[in-house]
Amino acid sequence: MAAPFGLPVTPPGEVVALFAALVSSVGYVSARRGLDDVSAEVLVTATTAVSVVLLVPLVFVLDQPRLTPAAFAVFVVSGLLGSGLGRFLLSSVIHLVGAGVAHSVKSASPVVAAVFSVVFLGETLTVALAVGILVVVAGLVLLTRATSEDDGRRTAGISTTAAVSVLVVCWFGVTPVVRKYGLSVLDAPLLPALATNFFVGMLVGLAIALYRNPGQLSVALHSDSRRYLVLTGLCWTVAITAYFAALGLADAVVVVPIFNASPLFTVALGIFFLGERQAARKTTVVGALVTVCGVVLITLA
Repeated sequence: MAAPFGLPVTPPGEVVALFAALVSSVGYVSARRGLDDVSAEVLVTATTAVSVVLLVPLVFVLDQPRLTPAAFAVFVVSGLLGSGLGRFLLSSVIHLVGAGVAHSVKSASPVVAAVFSVVFLGETLTVALAVGILVVVAGLVLLTRATSEDDGRRTAGISTTAAVSVLVVCWFGVTPVVRKYGLSVLDAPLLPALATNFFVGMLVGLAIALYRNPGQLSVALHSDSRRYLVLTGLCWTVAITAYFAALGLADAVVVVPIFNASPLFTVALGIFFLGERQAARKTTVVGALVTVCGVVLITLA
């Protein structure tokens, strides 16, 4: 993949992935700060709409090449799995098995992504890289378990929890591999791929919002939440754009675990800028340190 956005040099994919993780965490902090009362469907619809408004005009202004039918199909699937249904899946799973379990299981998805990347994309997984991925996953599990509260909402038994856990880890592990396939194997142009991905995600969010409560979109857009919706949408647009660019520049086995380290930045931003000092518990600190060590190992590997 050529240098993205006409940059004079091609940045390392690891650096772009780390930037994507940082910006994504700013979006999560924005959502947590001002969007607690906004439903998942409104959040998906509004934030992906921001992405569509920003990216679709760029596709035409910059005269981007069209996606091939195969690439278009890949990024329709990407929009369904990632930007659309992924957030609703996580929200539903939290109610079933609790936030701690849900986020911990999701944190393990880079392992699945690595396996699928090696099997289906022919990427190379060295021992050092495998160790780095496992260290990142361990750190993220500690981090998310320490910062997620179940609120007594767990309703599933052991067998359901196990089945749901397998679904979540596979769902979020397969999605980046689908994106990598479209960007690298099919050589899809970045901006049209992004626009398709976000447009499908927006349609999914809109359909669910209209089905559940047609009036909730209007209420959210006329409340104080709208500025946080826009800010979150801007952050996630930049983050996912950088993430896609990173997938085009480096192997998914490298990019996915680095990007999934965004909870590390989310916790740090909450502590330093939102005064969430209570988040700095021993387990949180240990999880953060382990995650950093894993990211360093992956980058060096």
